[in-house]
Amino acid sequence: MTTKEFIRVFISYSHDDEDHRFEIANLAQELRKRGIDAWIDLFDEAPPPPSWPLWMYEQIEISDYVILVATETYLRRHLGREVPGRGVGVKWEGSVITADIYHAESDPAKFVPVIVSPSDYAYIPPPFRLTSYYDIGNSENWNLDSLVRRLKGQPTIIPALVKSEESTSNQEREDTVFDQITSMIESGERVEAKGRLECIIGSGSMPDDARAAFILGSLHHEDELYSLAISAYRRVLDYGEASGLAELASQNLQIVLETMNSHYGDGGPVAAAREWLGLVQLGRIKELWPRIDKNTRTVLSQAWVIANESHPRLIGLNQEELAERLSQARPKGNLSKQFLATQLSEFKDAYRQYDPETWGAAEKPRRFKIDYELVIINNGNPGRDSFLGTRNATARIPSSNEATD
Repeated sequence: MTTKEFIRVFISYSHDDEDHRFEIANLAQELRKRGIDAWIDLFDEAPPPPSWPLWMYEQIEISDYVILVATETYLRRHLGREVPGRGVGVKWEGSVITADIYHAESDPAKFVPVIVSPSDYAYIPPPFRLTSYYDIGNSENWNLDSLVRRLKGQPTIIPALVKSEESTSNQEREDTVFDQITSMIESGERVEAKGRLECIIGSGSMPDDARAAFILGSLHHEDELYSLAISAYRRVLDYGEASGLAELASQNLQIVLETMNSHYGDGGPVAAAREWLGLVQLGRIKELWPRIDKNTRTVLSQAWVIANESHPRLIGLNQEELAERLSQARPKGNLSKQFLATQLSEFKDAYRQYDPETWGAAEKPRRFKIDYELVIINNGNPGRDSFLGTRNATARIPSSNEATD
């Protein structure tokens, strides 16, 4: 079993017509048959999510890849050139994707353009025209092999291992064991590889023990399991200079310790998360709202506007302009007080069980974006984790005779 069984893929497309919707549904099902966890909006229509903009944002964030199905309609909506009120889904997805790319918050390789006809190449959104794209055909004759290899990270040709012509039989056996472990790591079987390395440590010769401990420390380091990485690197140091890996282990150990300090220390993300939660408990919405990143504020404001679109005070207003005003670090104008009150109520409800005296941050940092880290805080009960993420913020707005701005 691998640490991640399936690659998660979100398919972004436009609802050109029913035939196109059927084609995309068929594409998603075909990818799932090939071991790709492909997801589209049609899978979540019954029941629909409370907020489609928030749903879109979350799908883009949690997916390993986002497939962009380029058509003339998709490009028009992606660029925001559609007739007002039509195709807002793709427009919001396009806004999130473009913001992530231009602000370096996502790797451009995450977004994979595909076309179902050679003539659709012209409709690939501009930021992705210089990247690799895939002509996948249609449901009558899918051409998905190259796309699936891209998503699974499988090269067309795998190079053979380079080996020395001269080696002793013992060294060959040792190399074979480590070659097997290397193959396990490359194929994603990291848990199994770590188990093999643990078995080697303490049961072989000193160089092999040190080598296994160093590889184990590197794996834990890459997986951001810092306490385990520290323990493994210190095992290498216990063998001394004779291992040939002491200097590298010492350097890596220093990096891990510095990373741990940046994670937990003053000014780090854990301290920031605790401070933010403290502001929630104190009800200081005007201080905590600007600390939320702009994309998340945008999604929350869009969700709130859509949830209340039939309210008398929103009728006749431009929803996109209203959502944009409310998403600012300092929302102003009509409805801003009601909007912020809703957000505060939702935040308090989401984190009502948080107790700064008994809850602590998980060791493993979760990289959310460039310059962002998702801090997971819990009370020691694995079944009751509290994630500092986003929730759908919807609530009733007082009518004009009940409240004033």
